Amino acid sequence: MSPLNDDQQRRLSTHLRLLISDLDTLADSPELGREAPEFARLDPGVETLRRRLEALADAAALLPGDES
Repeated sequence: MSPLNDDQQRRLSTHLRLLISDLDTLADSPELGREAPEFARLDPGVETLRRRLEALADAAALLPGDES
């Protein structure tokens, strides 16, 4: 039995996908292409966070529905 009901699972998955979309937009930002050390550190962090959010969204989609 999942701790989330079907609506909660859909909402969680939707919010994670929206966050991933925002990270994609951030990754395409011309600011990240600047030659400054702080921007060089941010770029791999965005990609790592994106991969982890995708894994969470995939896991949320696989949660079994509420059986009660």
